[in-house]
Amino acid sequence: TQRVWNVVKNETIPEEHMARVVEHLGPDGARSFFESGFIGIRPRDHLVDVKCLHAHLADYLLRGDDALIGKEVYSRLEALGVDPCGSSPRRG
Repeated sequence: TQRVWNVVKNETIPEEHMARVVEHLGPDGARSFFESGFIGIRPRDHLVDVKCLHAHLADYLLRGDDALIGKEVYSRLEALGVDPCGSSPRRG
């Protein structure tokens, strides 16, 4: 997931916008931004936990079965009787 979103981000941002990122974040901040993938995690962060389950769910809803964590979140919500695609507003 991280690598896919890193590629999407870096291939869709026009060069003039990339220059503005460097201007606003500085060289180190821009490097961190361009190296990060989905939800701002960089492959070198070597996380052993999962964060931002809502973002993984959105990734699954967008990309399908390739988003394994989001697929698991979806399945667990369904098992709990929660509609993963949203719910009705509260009443009363």
